[in-house]
Amino acid sequence: MRLVVAALVVLAVFSASACGGGSSASDAKAKACDARDDINTQITTIRGVPTGATTLAEAKTALQQIGKDLDQIAAEAPKASGNVADQLTAANEQFTKELQQVKDSVSSAGSVSGAAAAVSAAGDQLAASYTSAFANVGC
Repeated sequence: MRLVVAALVVLAVFSASACGGGSSASDAKAKACDARDDINTQITTIRGVPTGATTLAEAKTALQQIGKDLDQIAAEAPKASGNVADQLTAANEQFTKELQQVKDSVSSAGSVSGAAAAVSAAGDQLAASYTSAFANVGC
């Protein structure tokens, strides 16, 4: 009888941990997908620079936030389950490379007007890169 009770306790513990794992994968996917969505929001902010609706400082803040969002995706994607984990990881790696190129082009601008033009081009480049990288991610 004790053996049966012990077996049921072990089974219950394993069942509870398996349920928690699914929830964890679901939470990781949600966090990674939220970060992906925020990247799109930040790109919209950057694209607003040439219209005067956004200052260069706000564009810099948006670029920094995109970096944080990419870090969030990198941390959460491996915890997600199935194809979404692979899709998020691949998209994140691709977009991270693009972001670095954009940061390099913006920081090499020699003047304020040059920086504004670089940020304008960066917004368009990031929008295209975002679409290319994250279009097939099933969030």
